[in-house]
Amino acid sequence: MAASPLRADNQTPLRGFDPRVLRREFPIFTSHPELVFLDSGASAQKPRSVIDGLAEFYRTDYANVHRGVYHLSARSTDRFEEAREKVRAFLNAADEREIVFVRGATEAINLVAQSWGPAHLKAGDEIVVSDVEHHSNFVPWQMLCQRMGARLVIAPTDASGGFDLAAFEALVSAHKIHYFIGTNRGSFGGGSGTSTQITTWVAGHFTAKTVGGVTIYDLTSPTR
Repeated sequence: MAASPLRADNQTPLRGFDPRVLRREFPIFTSHPELVFLDSGASAQKPRSVIDGLAEFYRTDYANVHRGVYHLSARSTDRFEEAREKVRAFLNAADEREIVFVRGATEAINLVAQSWGPAHLKAGDEIVVSDVEHHSNFVPWQMLCQRMGARLVIAPTDASGGFDLAAFEALVSAHKIHYFIGTNRGSFGGGSGTSTQITTWVAGHFTAKTVGGVTIYDLTSPTR
């Protein structure tokens, strides 16, 4: 039997998404029905399709990817690249070469900072981050600025812990910002609404106000 639509306080059905249906896809909640898991940014729970897919791969096809010419390695490589294409399509990326698999957001941020960063950042350039960044999205940019002679600019939050969009606009207007490093949206008291404001403003103003401006987002953690 399908679950009835989840209702908000005003009794209006929330269309398109029922968290109870999604929850049933995760076996961990069968074992721990009382669980409310808030650490997905560090260790995401796995849905049944992922668990079953991994188990089937280990049973039937497991071998090194991109490192062998024998049948199992070739099949493993094909399946690996098929997954890359599925991610490309899901994100609407222009080319599958834009999709890089890493072990986590910390590795991804460091990869960008330590490889792409030195090739593009110049002395005098400025990178802006918020004052509520996790150290994994702060230290790599701090080290990169020290290495390249660039400047790290801190975007403030307000007294409630929400992102201060007005202060951010003033900050960008007063500086020659080349790179905006966006935190995960759950870090701000404003939640997804605040993230949408920042994204909309950056898309409409940031790149236009700078030369070669680049925006990087860490959106791994859930919203509050």
